[in-house]
Amino acid sequence: MPFPESVKKEAKQRGNYRCVVCFALWVEVHHIVPESEGGPDTLENAAPLCASCHQQFGDNPMLRKQLREMRDWWWKRCEESRAAPDITQLSEKIDQLRSEFVSDERRQGQVLGEMKRLLIQHLRNAESAITSATTIGEVLVTSSAYSTGLPPSASYRCFHCGRTYPFPQARCSQCGAYLE
Repeated sequence: MPFPESVKKEAKQRGNYRCVVCFALWVEVHHIVPESEGGPDTLENAAPLCASCHQQFGDNPMLRKQLREMRDWWWKRCEESRAAPDITQLSEKIDQLRSEFVSDERRQGQVLGEMKRLLIQHLRNAESAITSATTIGEVLVTSSAYSTGLPPSASYRCFHCGRTYPFPQARCSQCGAYLE
């Protein structure tokens, strides 16, 4: 049985409508433990993933713990940081358009046009904000806010090896693990 719509919506909202692995838009909510193995249709077993990350993590039981950790870290980060309302609204609108694109073949051209318009406006806003930045810190904060919807944290720490980074990135360049 697929997730109830309420669980899908809450999982997406908790992650700002982004993949919990790579932060990409255009996500579906997937089971961490597959239904075929008795995985429940609950929020605890849900992870918003893009198609690429679902392919990498979806059928690999060895990566389930890591996927759960990445999901929990991203959800916590989103809760602590509270994305800018305009970026959250953009992400939600893109998610709605994705659903319309998939479900209504007659409107695909119109939906695609609307999505392009929204993203181009978002990129123009990002360009303007980055252009007006006067320090490297402002550029980092602005670019992070426009790419993930969140400001960068003071530092990111690797769960596995403990290395820290002063800038946002998804994985540790030393060991490949996810950063907290």
